[in-house]
Amino acid sequence: MASFRKVDDGSSSPKPSGFQGDEDSPSKGVLSKMKRNLAAADWKVFSFMMVNFLSSAGIVITNKILMEKFHFNFATTLTFIHFVCTFVLLLTVSAFGLYQMKELPLVPTSKLAATSMGFVLLTNLSLQYNSIGFYQIMKVRKHHYCRDRTWAL
Repeated sequence: MASFRKVDDGSSSPKPSGFQGDEDSPSKGVLSKMKRNLAAADWKVFSFMMVNFLSSAGIVITNKILMEKFHFNFATTLTFIHFVCTFVLLLTVSAFGLYQMKELPLVPTSKLAATSMGFVLLTNLSLQYNSIGFYQIMKVRKHHYCRDRTWAL
């Protein structure tokens, strides 16, 4: 609901606040906050997020092409290839100093790793038998399962 205030232009009709040029409009505060957030943005993080998003989409589309056009019906093997490529890429990036490997406790990390590998395996199997749209919906739903499964372990 718009708030009204009196205007000093001689008319007695109320004017809704938030009009362009209104100094105390809520939109002006939102815009200045957006400008501050944009100025404080870390473009390196944003760049990495975009590379992650684009590579994930590319992997899904490539997997679907391999499975449908080339009849590569070995989702588990494809998952293994992805994990090996990821491991080699992380070692390479670590060698250049862009990524730092850390030592973590074995048992909790193993549980998380097993759940994550199961997640990727199940999503690749889903992609093999379903359309990309259904795959995306099920991928979002599997996050809850994996979260709960990790917590239960």
